Parts: sequence; structure tokens; C-alpha cells
Amino acid sequence: MKRGKQLRDAEVEVDVNATVDYLADHPSVDAKRLGIIGFCMGRRVAYLMAELNPQVRAVEAYYGGNIMVPWGDGPSPYELSERLHCPLLFHFGADDTNSAPTDREKLDQELTGLGKDHELHTQTGADHASMNSNNIEVFWKLAECK
Repeated sequence: MKRGKQLRDAEVEVDVNATVDYLADHPSVDAKRLGIIGFCMGRRVAYLMAELNPQVRAVEAYYGGNIMVPWGDGPSPYELSERLHCPLLFHFGADDTNSAPTDREKLDQELTGLGKDHELHTQTGADHASMNSNNIEVFWKLAECK
């Protein structure tokens, strides 16, 4: 957690862009189908990169928060929402306090108002890290509901 608090959006952008560039040039990767799946902090990173790197064609993000505040100087990922350029699929746990329900509603309203292709799903009975193998009982419970 201490190291995570030292992260800065500009540094994250450089690191992820290097990874995306590598993958886009790799012969076994179809660069037109490059997406990011993010869990927890990775959800924030995925959302940010959907705004900053047009090579990212889709984002699926699970139970994360902190998109309303910047890491370092500059705007927060939420404040960059107008720049989103790909479809977004979000998964939240109804019992997860890491992403406040009011933030989820605000995000949905903002993306809808901007005409951005997105879906937000809230899973009843799920808390933070519901896809973590340590929480596999919650995961299977959710899977049975589908």
C-alpha cells in the first residue's frame, strides 16, 4: 500500500504505453483487438489508459476506485472522461466501499451524458476483490446467479 501511494499517473501512462507498444508490434497479437482488463488498482489504470492511448480498444474493469482523484499533478481519470475512445465494462461489488455508490452513479451519469459506450454492473453480495481466488465462494455464488 505504501508503494502504491507513490504512483503517479504520468509514470503509469509511460509504463502502460510501453507495454501496449510492445504488444501492438508483436506478431502474435492483433493490434486492432487490444484491450485491458483491470482489477482493483488495475481498474483505475485501465480506465485511465482508455482515455490516453487510442491503441486500447476495450476495457473491462473490476471493483476499483480512486478514479475521482489524480495521482500526482494533472486531472483525475474521471476529469478526462471526455477523452474515452473505447467501450468500457465495469463490475462493482454491492458491498464494496472502495468505490462509493455515489461515485458509481456519478460515473454512469457522466459517461451517459458524454455518449460513451459503457456498462456498469453491480453484483449483489459481492465485496471488494470478489474475483480473488481467496474469495472463490463469492465468485461461484455470483456465477450461479447468471
